[in-house]
Amino acid sequence: MKNYIKSFLFFGLLLVSMFPSFAQALTISPLRIELTGDPGAVVTKEFSLANEEDEDRTYSVEFANIESSGESGAPSFLKEKEGLAIWMETDTSVTLKPKERKVFNLTVKIPKDASAGGYASSLLWKTDVDPKLVQTGNGAQVYMSSKVAILVFLRVNGDIVGDSKLLEFGAKNKFVFSLPVDFFWRFGNQGGDRIVPQGNIIVKNLFGETIKTLEANHSRGGILPGGKRIYNVPWLYEGDKVDDGYVDPNKKKVGFFGVVKQQLNEFYFGRYSAELDLSYKESVKGSKEGIIRKVNGNFNFYIIPAELTITSLVLLFFLFIGIKKYNSFIRGNKN
Repeated sequence: MKNYIKSFLFFGLLLVSMFPSFAQALTISPLRIELTGDPGAVVTKEFSLANEEDEDRTYSVEFANIESSGESGAPSFLKEKEGLAIWMETDTSVTLKPKERKVFNLTVKIPKDASAGGYASSLLWKTDVDPKLVQTGNGAQVYMSSKVAILVFLRVNGDIVGDSKLLEFGAKNKFVFSLPVDFFWRFGNQGGDRIVPQGNIIVKNLFGETIKTLEANHSRGGILPGGKRIYNVPWLYEGDKVDDGYVDPNKKKVGFFGVVKQQLNEFYFGRYSAELDLSYKESVKGSKEGIIRKVNGNFNFYIIPAELTITSLVLLFFLFIGIKKYNSFIRGNKN
C-alpha cells in the first residue's frame, strides 16, 4: 500500500454544500461503487447520470483519491495521480439533454503488482451551473460551478491481515439532566482492508429491561487502513427526531415547560446502562472471505430530569405551604 494511503473513511454522497443547486440538477446512481478483484484483473461497474434541468448540460469528470481528515469523517481529496485514481477509466465528458439519463461503465484495471488491501477514490463530476451570473438570496451576483462525487471502494485480493479494535465507548456526560444522551464510540483500523462496523447501542434500565435500541452506525460509515473514526449516536426524545434519526435543525425550542412535558411523556430517572454490540467482516491472512468479528462495550450513566424535578419541588413547596395555611385556618376556627 502506498504511503499516502494512511486512512480512508467510508462516507455517503459528497456534495459541495455551497452550491446545492448542482446537486438537484444532476442525479447519480449509485452513490457508492464497491469492487473486488485480483492483482492484474479488470473489473467494471455500471453507473448512471441524469440531467434534471431544462437545458443541455455537459459534465466532465476528475479522478481523485480520498483520505480522512481527523476522526470526524470529513474527507480530503488528493491531487497525486497514483493508486486507484489512475487505475480507473470512464467517459471523461458527457453531454445530456434535458431530463435525459444515461448509463456508463467504470473500468478499473488493477496492476499486477498492486498491493493487497483496500483503496478508495472518487469520480468528481463538475459543470458550470449557469454560464451567466447567478442571483443569490442576499442580492449578490456570483458565477457558480460545483462538483458532486461518486465514491469508489476497491478491495485487491491477497494476504490481508486484519487489525482493528474498539478504542472507546461512552457518552459526553455521565450525568444527564435531559435528553439527548450523546453516545459516542471510537474505532481504529490498523489492518490492510476497509471495515464497516455495524450494530446497536442497547439502553437498559436498573432492572435490566431494554428501553431503547439505537443504530450504532446510521450512515454505514467505514474505516480503511490506518484510520480511526468517532461515531456519534444521540438518544433523543421522540418529538425531536426526523426521518433519518437526527435532530431537526429547524425545530423550534420547546422552552422550559415544553421540556417538562417531554420528560413526563418519556419519563427516565436513575441509573441506566448502555451496551454497544458491533459486528464487522475482517480480513484474515489466507482467506478471501475473511471472518465476522464481534465487539462489545458497556457504559453506565444517570438521568436526572432537572426541569421536571424543579417543577415537582416547586409544586410540592406550594402544596406544603397550602396545607400548612389550611391547617392553621382550621385550628383558628376551632379556637
